[in-house]
Amino acid sequence: MPSETTLIEAHSLCLARGERRVLHEVDVSVDRGEIVTLVGLNGAGKSTLV
Repeated sequence: MPSETTLIEAHSLCLARGERRVLHEVDVSVDRGEIVTLVGLNGAGKSTLV
């Protein structure tokens, strides 16, 4: 359950492109004032998640 300070919250995000799973069961929660960094290899799904 989001709190009053939660800006973004998502649960169980999934995405496939053809046969390739790009995102699988991703949970994310970002609260007001937090700084978030996504780190990963090329093609890992960072831009897709954003």
